[in-house]
Amino acid sequence: MQLKPKNLTIPPGNPFGEDALTRSQSAHVLTQLVSTIQEPFVLAIDSPWGTGETTFIKMWMASLKEKSGFPCICFNAWDSDFTGDPLVSFIGEMKTSLDLSLKNAGASTAMEKYVSKGKKLLGILARKSVPLGIKVLTQEILDLEKLKEFGIPDLAESLAKERIEQYEMDKNTIADFKAHLKDVVDHLNKHESGETKPLIFFIDELDRCRPTYAIDLLEKIKHLFNVDGIVFVLVLDKVQIGHSIRSIYGSGMDVDGYLRRIIDLEYRLPDPPRPDFCESLYNRFNLQELSKNRRNGADSVKEFIEAFSILAEIFQVSLRTIEQCFAQLNIVFRTASRDVNFSPSLLAFLIALRAKNLPLYSSLTKETPDMIEVCSFITGLAGGQKYWGSYYGIELEAFHALSKGPRPSYSIGKEPHKHTLENHGIDSPQGKRAADILEQIDELHRAHASGGLRSTIQRIELTEQFTIS
Repeated sequence: MQLKPKNLTIPPGNPFGEDALTRSQSAHVLTQLVSTIQEPFVLAIDSPWGTGETTFIKMWMASLKEKSGFPCICFNAWDSDFTGDPLVSFIGEMKTSLDLSLKNAGASTAMEKYVSKGKKLLGILARKSVPLGIKVLTQEILDLEKLKEFGIPDLAESLAKERIEQYEMDKNTIADFKAHLKDVVDHLNKHESGETKPLIFFIDELDRCRPTYAIDLLEKIKHLFNVDGIVFVLVLDKVQIGHSIRSIYGSGMDVDGYLRRIIDLEYRLPDPPRPDFCESLYNRFNLQELSKNRRNGADSVKEFIEAFSILAEIFQVSLRTIEQCFAQLNIVFRTASRDVNFSPSLLAFLIALRAKNLPLYSSLTKETPDMIEVCSFITGLAGGQKYWGSYYGIELEAFHALSKGPRPSYSIGKEPHKHTLENHGIDSPQGKRAADILEQIDELHRAHASGGLRSTIQRIELTEQFTIS
């Protein structure tokens, strides 16, 4: 059973060949931008988690390498969050990614110097914890041996001298480190055409890391890699990274001001076309197989995708939520016997509503669900009025009519709509809608689907024992 979508492949020579979100235009614009940059630069791509930002970065990076010849390195901060020092992980990833490129570019000597200086820098900046120590004056942790070596009156003077010497060592080592890094970048920038291209570091999933790890990484790369010819592309959710910043510096911290000291330019990925994404999930979730194993399966899945795509736009759910909804669809279909039939559009509505508004969905599980609140919620959203007036809204009210009472009754369900038709007449909007609902009730009754709303809810509720992450 395939609950998660298959990973998108990035075809060689055509990185955006499976671009369901039509983001190749964003990649083109950003490529034009970074092509003009030679100074140290930090670009932030702001996109909430679950909106396809990682896939976009992989495609864009492949395009930069293959089509434009940019040297690129990708560092997934979340993957290395288990380490204590983000700089150690970052430099390790740099070495792994650059080794082959540097050898091909004839820069192995520069690389060895860079690695050596990088290790020295790490050794100097790392703070060793001391089992026994005391905090004095400057709040530094001192080895007890220091107290034996110096008299207490001389302690402050000795400490100040040591701190100055340490500062000079750190400053010189960082300068040397940057010089060797610039040498590496210059070697990478040697092109036959004479054109120079910056080295681009992609840092993904910062907002998923521990706050201390994420902020430490941001601050170190800004200070240590502030070198001409290096462009950092930070992929993050600005709202989430703001929470991390405040957790470190306090709730009153000016997040925008802090980020402006690190980030030179922000780019927000445009909202994705959700219908296109839903269509792509048909293949990535292998729903063809599901279609073959059920009666009228192909038509049912197609209708589900069509109905769900409309609701995904109205509800403005994230791509991550859409994937979770498709995973739930898989569970519903694959745990039901082949002879169990669902209304695809009703199933789409219930799964989408559950993802968007769980309390409202829960109200439908009552013995006598009330559609007034559901109608008010949907029609209050952009595009909701059109949905409610379409076939899908008519069908939903028909299913609701057939679910009334402790024992759903075909005749009881029709009564309110008969009264509406009699009171307003067929020529009025209310009367026309009532007539359409009555016709749909008859169709559902003939198809033995009178208990459709309750049975579909029950089937969805059975899947709640599964946790989709």
